[in-house]
Amino acid sequence: QVSVVYLVRCAASRASVRCALEWPGMVAATIALPKLRNLLAPLLARAHRAPPGEEKLRINGARLATSASVKTLEGRKAAEGDIFLMSPFQEVLNALTMLPTACMSWHAIFHSDCGPGVELIAFGILVHFPFSFGYHVACAILHGRRHPVEGNIALRLDLVFIHVAATFMAYGTSGSRTWFFLVALFNATCSYRTALWRGCLAERRACRCVCALAYIAPILATDIVVCLWALASFVAVAVPFSTNRQLSGWGHAISHVMLVSLASALFVAASKTW
Repeated sequence: QVSVVYLVRCAASRASVRCALEWPGMVAATIALPKLRNLLAPLLARAHRAPPGEEKLRINGARLATSASVKTLEGRKAAEGDIFLMSPFQEVLNALTMLPTACMSWHAIFHSDCGPGVELIAFGILVHFPFSFGYHVACAILHGRRHPVEGNIALRLDLVFIHVAATFMAYGTSGSRTWFFLVALFNATCSYRTALWRGCLAERRACRCVCALAYIAPILATDIVVCLWALASFVAVAVPFSTNRQLSGWGHAISHVMLVSLASALFVAASKTW
């Protein structure tokens, strides 16, 4: 429309030759240039993208720094918060602090005359031990090279066997096959969802709390004092674990040390149940 109006104006003017020369440029400015701009827009957008080494990383839905800036351990810590909070030394300590309860359980099964309830508790602890120990050793060896949470099969096995161990512990403290069957169904569901990495962090932690209460609650029918002892020990385990970031990465090892008190309470309760 602009070009037609311009032609009419040029025809009415004396400078018809000049207008005839300017008309092609007017057409290009009003019609060709917008189309050319639309064609070049995708190419310009690609040109402004970050190079492959600078793509954004996402962990747990949080936007982090670029991969080029997190090649060092310090850069990863700054970018990912508490994901790489624990150092290799702390991860080794996390593994070593699982040894006391494992030694207690080994002694209870092979070097003492205890009842079947205590053996069930000890068996549950020993079933979980290699997966927890192996996970923390792997985190220490592959620190900064493998993500400690996302896509980590060792972590999934660690969490799954927490539920497996809790199932045997519930049978050891209750002495009830019906309770054992119900707890086994719950822990099987939790293990399945954990193995497929479904749900969120809050769900996984809530499920572990429920499975712990499943082996602590039956103690109430046997000895209320031992039940309170086990409950207080579980709180002593859970608090430093959940405040690991505030404790600069030392909370995980502290929670493992507190497992000694919890295991002792469960051994006492199981010896009274059976």
